[in-house]
Amino acid sequence: MVLNQLVGPDVPDGLRSALDRLGLCEFYGLLSANRVGAKEIGELTEADLCELGLTLEQRRRFLRARMAPIGLAPAGQRPDRLHGAAEIGERRQLTSLFCELVASTPLAFRLDPEDFRDVIQAFHDICGGVITRGSGYVAQYLGEGVLAHFGYPRAREDDAQSAARAALEIVAKVGQMRALDGEPLSARVGIATGLVVVFSEFADSAPAPEQSVVGETLNLAARLQVAAGPGEIIISKATRRLCGAMFEYEEKGDVVLKGFPTQVTIYRLLREGSGNSRFDARVNSSLNPFVGREPELNALVSRWSAARIDSGRIVHISGEPGIGKSRLALALIERLRRESIEIVRWNCAAHLSNRALHPIVRDIEARAGILRSHSTEARRAAIKALIAASPTFSHEDAEFLHHLVGIETENASRPRRSLTRAPHP
Repeated sequence: MVLNQLVGPDVPDGLRSALDRLGLCEFYGLLSANRVGAKEIGELTEADLCELGLTLEQRRRFLRARMAPIGLAPAGQRPDRLHGAAEIGERRQLTSLFCELVASTPLAFRLDPEDFRDVIQAFHDICGGVITRGSGYVAQYLGEGVLAHFGYPRAREDDAQSAARAALEIVAKVGQMRALDGEPLSARVGIATGLVVVFSEFADSAPAPEQSVVGETLNLAARLQVAAGPGEIIISKATRRLCGAMFEYEEKGDVVLKGFPTQVTIYRLLREGSGNSRFDARVNSSLNPFVGREPELNALVSRWSAARIDSGRIVHISGEPGIGKSRLALALIERLRRESIEIVRWNCAAHLSNRALHPIVRDIEARAGILRSHSTEARRAAIKALIAASPTFSHEDAEFLHHLVGIETENASRPRRSLTRAPHP
C-alpha cells in the first residue's frame, strides 16, 4: 500500500491540533509529508504505520492514543461534525476489555519476524476465541493488543461478569504459552465499565467497528491494562461493583492514571468466587426496601398456600432484565422462612449453558462443602460425609453423585443412575 496515493493532495489545517490533543505531535512532519490529514488519522491501520517507518513501540503508542476517536474532533465539536455527517448515536453502558501480550518488544528482537508473527497470531486466536465464546465482541486487534466490548452490539445482564471470566481465561491460557526460544509468555488485562456513545449509522460512510463506540470507558480500560503487571487483571470500581461476590479481588487503592483529572480506584481480579447466584453476589451487602410489588408477592404466597394443600404448583415469572424478578423471588423466600420448610434454590448461568445439570451439581457441591480447589480425594470424602449425614441419599447413590460432581468412580463400567429415579424414603 502506497499511503500518499490514498489521501488527498492537501493536508487539512487541523492535523497539528489533532495530534496535539492525542499527544502525538512528534509525528506531524511524517504525516504531513505523506499528505495525511486529521480525518485520515482514524483510518490509519498498523500496516500503514509500518509502511511509514514507525517502530513497533511507536505504532503501539500511536494506536493506543488513537483509540478515542472523539479526540480527533476540534474542541467542542463532535466527531460527526468533523466529517460533515449526521449520525444516530445511542448512550449505553458498556464493559470494555483491553488485553496485551507482555514484553512483546523484547520478544520481537529475539525472534525471527515470521516466528514473532506466529506468536502474535496465536495470542490473537486465544483472545478472540475466549471473548467470542463469552458473548463479547472483538472490536480491534492492535498488534500485540486486543480491544473487546461486552454489552455491544447486544447487551446482557452479566456483561461485566462475562468480561471478568474472559480475562481470567485469557491470562490462564496465555500463561501456558511458550515462545519458540522457550521463554514463557504472559498477558495483562484492563477492564472498565461505564457510559459510552455508540454510533449506529453515518450519513457518508459506516464507521469501522473500533470507531463506532466512543467514551472514556475505552481509555480507562487501556490505562488499567498499563497499570497491570504480567498475568494481572486490573478492573475499575464500577466493574467491581457489578461483579460483586462472584469473584475475589485485591484492592489496589487510588492511583493516578495518565489523562484522568482525578485519582481512580482500582482492583486486581484474582479468581472466581463462590457466590451461589448472580443476584446474591451483587446484593451481598444490603438491599433497598421492597416497594410496589405487593400484588405480585401476594399472588405468589397464594400459590404457595394452594400447593401445601394440593398436589403442587409451578409458577413462571418472566419479564425484561432488571425489572426485579430476582428481588421478588427473594421477598417470597424471606416471607416463607417463618415456616418450618427447607428452601432449595437452583440458579442457572448463561456462561454455563453448555454444562449439563449445572444448578443441580452446584447445589450438591454446596451441601457437601466441595470447593473448586479440592482434590479428587477431598471431593470423594465430602460426598461420603454428605451421604452419611443426609436421609435423602444412601450408599448406593455414591457413584451417581460422583458422576455428577465430576469424580472418577472406581468402577467406571457400572451403569449410571438416572435422575428420574424415585428418591429414597
